[in-house]
Amino acid sequence: MTVGELVRQFIETATDDPTIGPSHIALYLAIVLTSEGQGGRNPVGIYSRRLMRKAKFSATTTYYKCMRDLQAGGHIRYIPSFDPAIGSTVYLAGVKNEGYGGEVASGDSGRGDVGVAEAADGR
Repeated sequence: MTVGELVRQFIETATDDPTIGPSHIALYLAIVLTSEGQGGRNPVGIYSRRLMRKAKFSATTTYYKCMRDLQAGGHIRYIPSFDPAIGSTVYLAGVKNEGYGGEVASGDSGRGDVGVAEAADGR
């Protein structure tokens, strides 16, 4: 699945979901761009501050609410690490693990091999 197909699929689903707003869309796009920057990885290794900057969020409450809503809607699976040196993990729904190209198994669970190449300070 290409980035364009992934975004199109999300927008089509979000159109009919009253809980998804502009902030959710911005965060989802930031996650997809981060995944693309990591070679299309799934799971995506993330840092909240970097995603907040990409999505133009200034409040962490908005970030966590949108993450919770995206997960509740089945668009992502978010696994927080609570360790700034490791970063968190996000699985994109409908994307095969370790790159675009197929469906993710519905029973897939766990952190997986994140392999985050970013420094803990967000550089």
